[in-house]
Amino acid sequence: MGYTIDKISWHTQQLCEPEPYEVMAAQFWHAIKFLQENGLTTRHLAGSINDLDEDFGIHTDDLTSQGLALMKAAYQEWVRKVERGMSPDDTSILERGLERIRQSS
Repeated sequence: MGYTIDKISWHTQQLCEPEPYEVMAAQFWHAIKFLQENGLTTRHLAGSINDLDEDFGIHTDDLTSQGLALMKAAYQEWVRKVERGMSPDDTSILERGLERIRQSS
């Protein structure tokens, strides 16, 4: 198995300022939904937010080459914006990143 890119428990169990599970589940759900809807996963990761638990993570093996490129290019920027108050269902940063990746392929 490849490496873990991000995991819910990394955010909910951090020592300083842990995030509530509900907040992180919503954030992860919108990322997973975007990845799946755009054909960027190698398998079905989740059908709804209810499929996510504390141990849920996104791994390199879960992603196509474009999916991995998107995570490297835009995921952290999207996470930072969500942490600053942007709604997690606003995937415009991910959309722009994916468009750049697909144009360069």
